[in-house]
Amino acid sequence: MPSNTRFLRVLLAAIAAFAIGFMRTAFATDPPSLIPESPTANVRVQSEDLDSDLLAGESFSNFLDVTSNALSNSSDPHDWTLAAMLLTETSAPEYPYSPQRTAISGRAATALPDDALAQLVAFRLGLKSDRENALKELQRLEPDNAFVWLETLNRTVNDGDKYAIDLALKRMATSTRVDDHVIDMTRRLVKMLELHPLPPEYVTWQIKHSDTLSAEASSYQFAFTLAANIDANYRELIEDCRNNGSTGAHAQRSSDCASIGRLLARHGPDAIANLAGFKLLRISRTFTDDDMLLARNLDWLVDQESSVAKDKKSQDVWFITIKDRCENGDSGIEAMRRVVARAGKPLEPPADWIDKNSPFSAQHLQSDKDQLSKSAHAH
Repeated sequence: MPSNTRFLRVLLAAIAAFAIGFMRTAFATDPPSLIPESPTANVRVQSEDLDSDLLAGESFSNFLDVTSNALSNSSDPHDWTLAAMLLTETSAPEYPYSPQRTAISGRAATALPDDALAQLVAFRLGLKSDRENALKELQRLEPDNAFVWLETLNRTVNDGDKYAIDLALKRMATSTRVDDHVIDMTRRLVKMLELHPLPPEYVTWQIKHSDTLSAEASSYQFAFTLAANIDANYRELIEDCRNNGSTGAHAQRSSDCASIGRLLARHGPDAIANLAGFKLLRISRTFTDDDMLLARNLDWLVDQESSVAKDKKSQDVWFITIKDRCENGDSGIEAMRRVVARAGKPLEPPADWIDKNSPFSAQHLQSDKDQLSKSAHAH
């Protein structure tokens, strides 16, 4: 049987996963505190809570072991991809390249050359050779997906090849969609949980410590949080588009960066992608009044969705939103619009509304200038 140390590690991972899951949804709601409100709770209650936590951790740990083992030994290679995802939670501290995960993700990609999810998981979790092959397959399968070329860019940056960076940016700029496949993976994991449900002890613990109200909501939260391990990283893209007005660095990329920024801002899969798009437009100095208006409208939706989520009468807003995205194929913006509309709130801000979080605020613009100045002095 696993040690109590592992129970606590798994439990802490689950708490962290809950917080990450909240942040990775399409809204800006702060996760509820998991710390008991009263610091003077008696020792008996604390002991009972610890027993409950350990039981939840033990059941969750056993679930991961048993389910990942069953999926690994399945005759369906699609299950191998899911097994690799589940092993995300069990491979610490060697994350992300544990031997079991790299082997099974590579095996799934080989067996499923035309399955984008299998290739993406192998790209994230596989050996170096598996990752290189998976990226080539993704480029073949989805040449119109900016996400694929974002991953190409991220790999290219490590090589320091400026021509390859420019080429990746060009392919992103001419893409017609952005799909990180997080919702596709969430769907598959939710389907998997119908055959391999989360343990009741874990679900009970989650309901106790969060706003989760049902086993179904718990399944969606677990699936979405786990699926977020394959999502995008926009940091390198931002830096490769940073336009230095003094030196002219990256100025020749401004047209491509503008196209990428608008694609992300308007059609990105979630609010993180949308905000990355607006930041790209800002640091490449290519934003227009229309971009600022779109950002204002998005900030309004985030603000209104947040108020709905905090309303005690609106239960499980994040669950409803993620379920909408899985069932209807909604983007993050579309899902937020559904939430706000259902609550009877306006979808656009009144003229006198002040956008305190605008990505184009004077504060952000000054911060960009300060960063460029620091970089210039550093060189």
